[in-house]
Amino acid sequence: MKDLTYPIIRFSLSSLKVWRNEAFITELLQSINKFGKDFIPQNYDRFQPLKRKYNSEDINEVVDLFMNRETLACIQDSSIPSIDGSLLMEK
Repeated sequence: MKDLTYPIIRFSLSSLKVWRNEAFITELLQSINKFGKDFIPQNYDRFQPLKRKYNSEDINEVVDLFMNRETLACIQDSSIPSIDGSLLMEK
C-alpha cells in the first residue's frame, strides 16, 4: 500500500475582506483531527521552527494563534481587525 502521509500541512487564505471567521478555522482543525493519526500534526506555529506542541484535544490555542489574538491584544486600538490568518503545522 502506498504511503499517503505528508510531513507538512500548508493552509492559507487570502482575502481583501476582513478575516474574522473563527468558526471556519475551528471546523477545519476539527476535520483534520477527525481524519486520525495520519493527519494530526505534532507541532504548529506561525513561522519555522514550529515550537508549539499540537494538542488535538484542545485546539483553542491554535485558533487563537490563527486569529492573531496575541498580536491584537498588544495593540491599543482594539477596533483594528485581523485581516489575515496563517498557520503552519507539521506531522
